[in-house]
Amino acid sequence: MKRSIELIGLALLSLLTGCANGPSEPSKGTEIASVAAPDGFARAFVFVPELAGGLGATISQPYQVWMESLKIGTDKQLMLEADKTDGFHLSWNSAGQLVVCYADAQIYKFRNQMVMVVESSPQMHVVEVLLKRADKIEDCQVR
Repeated sequence: MKRSIELIGLALLSLLTGCANGPSEPSKGTEIASVAAPDGFARAFVFVPELAGGLGATISQPYQVWMESLKIGTDKQLMLEADKTDGFHLSWNSAGQLVVCYADAQIYKFRNQMVMVVESSPQMHVVEVLLKRADKIEDCQVR
């Protein structure tokens, strides 16, 4: 019961303060991987933003992990951003737990939880994001 009250308070605080971790839509770029939660409520995807300014070899390509609800009209949320990486592998342990696996990465933005609230309803969906480091990105696909 106490946990439910804490989560509801957190969700309301997020709604009232407009807290978000970055923009609500990816910038120009390419979605390279996507995986829906087992219950079909949410979707996570890996996004590679377009580099501006043509800096070429002087800047590392950033990678982003975004999440969105497939059931309610909420904004997409930036969950993770990193560079100096070969990318991320996404998998779901359960409907409420997303695993982001990587080999090497300089992670400079990370949000470990997304709370999605159905307006005018007590229904709330929470997804926890877990980071998992592997020796090689290929090892991420082996469970």
